[in-house]
Amino acid sequence: MSEQNVLIVGGTGMLKGTVEYFLVNRSNTYVVGRNQQKFAYLKQSYKKFPGNFIPLSLNYNEQKFIDTVRQIKENRGHLDVCIC
Repeated sequence: MSEQNVLIVGGTGMLKGTVEYFLVNRSNTYVVGRNQQKFAYLKQSYKKFPGNFIPLSLNYNEQKFIDTVRQIKENRGHLDVCIC
């Protein structure tokens, strides 16, 4: 699999395995969540994977979330996968 840009909302909980799948496959994996403690723990544990774990401390029902997604698309050119 070539490098993908992936956005996962809620990837600090039950979608953690999905995050790991994309990290193993070298994806730029943006994870939206609100729990800073979980992000800190996951950031350490995901260092072993070749993909890029990019935590986004956002609430998905706020304008800042939409603005951040637009910025990712501008910077990366596209999002290949979005899981909510």
